[in-house]
Amino acid sequence: MDDHTLRILEFDKVLDRLARSCASEPGAAAARELRPLRDAASSTLRPAIIPYRVEGQRRAGGSKVNDAEAESVASLICAALENPEYSSKTVGVISLLGDEQALLIERLVRDHVEPDRLERAQFLCGNAAQFQGDERDLILFSLCGAP
Repeated sequence: MDDHTLRILEFDKVLDRLARSCASEPGAAAARELRPLRDAASSTLRPAIIPYRVEGQRRAGGSKVNDAEAESVASLICAALENPEYSSKTVGVISLLGDEQALLIERLVRDHVEPDRLERAQFLCGNAAQFQGDERDLILFSLCGAP
């Protein structure tokens, strides 16, 4: 690790299952040091974490957009917002690769969900920095990866 790398050992509100999942990924030695600060039992949604892989790849030319993943994430958000179990839940999407993917997902969701429903859900779609100090009951992560 060089002098410009900051290793974060404790993440506020990291669930144990997420920490274990990250630690099991190949090449994730640093993730093995994560210590969750919140017990998974504190989540009111069950199961607390659901891994969901979408087939597809980023657009050609070094793009940070994966259309298939954006459509899938937007569809999941739309379905959750129609489900009565999520009527009082706040919702967000974090794009881990960049703003382009977040903007596409947000546009797709806004094309299908009424603005007042998105406002009640405090819908936010952006990069990790935009969620700094903020929380949502339901968060979907867009990894925008390619096979």
